[in-house]
Amino acid sequence: MAKPDLFLAPDATRGRDSEYIYARRGNRMYFYPRLKPVETSPALTAVRDRFSDAAEYAKAVLLDPDRRAFYEPLALQRRRNVRTVIMTDYLRPPVVGPIDLERFTGATGEPLKVRAKDDCDVLSVTFAIHRADGTPLEQGAATKQGNHWVYVTTVAHPADTPVTITATAVDRLGNKAESTANWGLLPSP
Repeated sequence: MAKPDLFLAPDATRGRDSEYIYARRGNRMYFYPRLKPVETSPALTAVRDRFSDAAEYAKAVLLDPDRRAFYEPLALQRRRNVRTVIMTDYLRPPVVGPIDLERFTGATGEPLKVRAKDDCDVLSVTFAIHRADGTPLEQGAATKQGNHWVYVTTVAHPADTPVTITATAVDRLGNKAESTANWGLLPSP
């Protein structure tokens, strides 16, 4: 902390142009140097706005007994404040692991697995299969089986036709996360 000028009168530190701020606590007077305004970057502004949105969302959830009831057991389990759990859920999207293509041969009825998790809850996972040029071949919802989400293919995919498989997880707030894998022969350059 900077050393205050002991000969400054309190009246000299008032106003916007003053270099010091003073505060009275009990019978004592404290002088603090006034901080200079700092220019913020667009990235910092975006982070602050997102955090502000999370705080507004938490405030709305805390006022709604039905939505609050979902978060209260999680807060007790994690030994955290309910507001903190709600804001964390808002700020963190789900996490999707790599797509398991171990048993996938391209035939109809084969499972595609992925592990998706979120701070609170993953509501759905969808799979989409596209050709290398982006043409959609099939898509559908996966079902939860244990710790994995499993999608069973409905269309045969020949091994000589490369495809891109995308798994998209959605949480309670609509936050999305994706994982992508390529399967089949890759086109030669």
